[in-house]
Amino acid sequence: MGASGTGPFENDGALDLCDELRDLDGEAVRDLLRLTLTTVAGFDEHEYLEKDEAEAAVAAAAIVAAGRRGDNETLQCCGLDVKVPTKLDDLVEVAVAALLRVMGQESELSNLWADTVYDDDWRVRVQANIDALQGPSRVAG
Repeated sequence: MGASGTGPFENDGALDLCDELRDLDGEAVRDLLRLTLTTVAGFDEHEYLEKDEAEAAVAAAAIVAAGRRGDNETLQCCGLDVKVPTKLDDLVEVAVAALLRVMGQESELSNLWADTVYDDDWRVRVQANIDALQGPSRVAG
């Protein structure tokens, strides 16, 4: 049975990404976050985005947002508090683009949530990460 919740880490795609990230160090973490986000952000608006890729991108964007906010509690939940680089501003634009693409019409994840009573909650949570990404970084340096 798969995991499926409205939070960015409450699904199989996110859990798989976090497992992969835990096995990496330093710049390899940044590289995987970038790859995950650029893959989804690069989908044409008319190309159908599969659920697993979308879930991983939502999680990657939430990790970038948490890293920029200095939100170690979120990172600890994923077991990534010592793995995520502190300066992630170079990933903000692609993270926002990926989240917007995930929320689009040709997204399996967006369509699946649209068919449930939890759609508003899911969209609010994704939008909260967009807002966090677009806000100022709270990490010194």
